[in-house]
Amino acid sequence: MMKTASFPDLLGYTRLGRTTAQIRDQIQTASQEAVSGLQSDLTKATNGDVGRAHLLQKAQSDIIQAQEVNSLSTARLDSMTRSITNSREALSNIDTRAVIALNSNASEGIAPIADEAEDKLRLIMGQFNVSLGERNLFSGDKTDTPTFASADVLLDDLRAIIGTATNADDAISAVNDYFDTAGGDFETRIYQGGDNFAPALPLGNGQTIQLGITGQHEAIKETLKGLAIMAVSQDSLATTDTDETNKLFQMGAQITGNGGSALISLESEIGVTSETLKSVSEKYESEKNALSIAFQNLFGRDQYEAAAELQQLQVQLEASYTITARLSSLSLTNFLR
Repeated sequence: MMKTASFPDLLGYTRLGRTTAQIRDQIQTASQEAVSGLQSDLTKATNGDVGRAHLLQKAQSDIIQAQEVNSLSTARLDSMTRSITNSREALSNIDTRAVIALNSNASEGIAPIADEAEDKLRLIMGQFNVSLGERNLFSGDKTDTPTFASADVLLDDLRAIIGTATNADDAISAVNDYFDTAGGDFETRIYQGGDNFAPALPLGNGQTIQLGITGQHEAIKETLKGLAIMAVSQDSLATTDTDETNKLFQMGAQITGNGGSALISLESEIGVTSETLKSVSEKYESEKNALSIAFQNLFGRDQYEAAAELQQLQVQLEASYTITARLSSLSLTNFLR
């Protein structure tokens, strides 16, 4: 009996086309999984419990946002710390050198240090006018305003009030009133910031930490006070008595030294806050890693396995294309030959 070949019908050709399309879809899925290392179908991976995946993704997103907030707070604190450290280092033991100059009984040795004190005053006031972005860091809750007015205002004010004193003790008393009286001249003419502390530093996830440091902090005021007194002591007293002018200069040096020691304590205080921020940052990093591992365990895809599957699917697709091409070239004449 003669065997006859059946002519490929439209239905068989359509089925082959659908198979080719399915292989292409599988290739796209395998490609995505090979690159991402995650299963593309979360519904299938969770047996329909997609909510679990969404909760994990939200938790990861919350941690990342908290880390960004924590990083901003850390940047602000680092800037404040640098201002304090730079100010302390700028003093360069000027108080000790001032005492040495006084003990040498050489007036020509005092003048250069008085000039240096003025330079240091200007430099340090600039350090505490530091801002990060549009936020002035030592201006309390008035963050859009520089911390201090010009150093010239402070120096002119002290020359005026010391100029009414005939001895060092009276001059120091007047300067103390200027700096330390609530609502006094320093608070209204020199310090330009707010009366209250800046908003608490956010740590992320709704946590905050209050850093109560403004340009009116005692360590900062003492440093500025001492330097300003040293800078104007030699030409401001209403007397030509060298002993009194030198005594005022020495008092300024002592106050400057006290201010420098207070700045060291302030650095330590900020250091505690820095450690808190660091601990919180490490906690967030640990949580993020734990969430990443949990997500990977539930929805992870072996990338090497996905790549191998991709290669196999590509071979199948090439074979499907070859068969489809051969079928499409067949004609009745081919079969009758």
